[in-house]
Amino acid sequence: MITFAEVEALAGKLADNMLSDNRPEWLKEMPSASDNTARYYRFFHHLVGRFGPLRVLEIGTYAGTSACHFAYHNAGGLVRTIDCDPNASRAAERYADRCAAILDTVTADSIEYVRTTMVHLAPLPFDVLFIDGLHNAAQVSAEYTAYRPFVLENGLIFFDDINLGDMDDFWRGVTDPKIRLDTLHYTGFGCCRVVP
Repeated sequence: MITFAEVEALAGKLADNMLSDNRPEWLKEMPSASDNTARYYRFFHHLVGRFGPLRVLEIGTYAGTSACHFAYHNAGGLVRTIDCDPNASRAAERYADRCAAILDTVTADSIEYVRTTMVHLAPLPFDVLFIDGLHNAAQVSAEYTAYRPFVLENGLIFFDDINLGDMDDFWRGVTDPKIRLDTLHYTGFGCCRVVP
């Protein structure tokens, strides 16, 4: 189990520039990967390096940057990333052979996918869920509710952009134990632990 103290310590070390950037150049060159206002990419890279192998489920592939940071040196792990845009899947798939984890890209609407596909797959609990799709309270709340049962007890759920628009309404409503990690992204970043 990864504790909140460990998560906060890792985020703090990144904010204080106490962790070396040991990522390969191709990973650093991915969209926003070296932006100092989006430290969460490096955070994910160090998280799997320290606590891996991890099974990660991501909603919102975009350019594959987060997925690849989760997958690069996550040997024995799995990263499944979901996005409704087929270009997002293709962007991530270009790097699959450079990653230690299995990188599984899914092109689908996140809510439709959980209702029609995830519920029929063999149970595969995930250690980490990262919700970074459409940033509005209704969508994120629906994804949190739908995907939370697929996260291990005491597993972690990360949320990007919790300071944007009505996302603070969603964040206030999260009932699982939670912490803010706003040093990881200028638009807010949150983490909660799945409890029974």
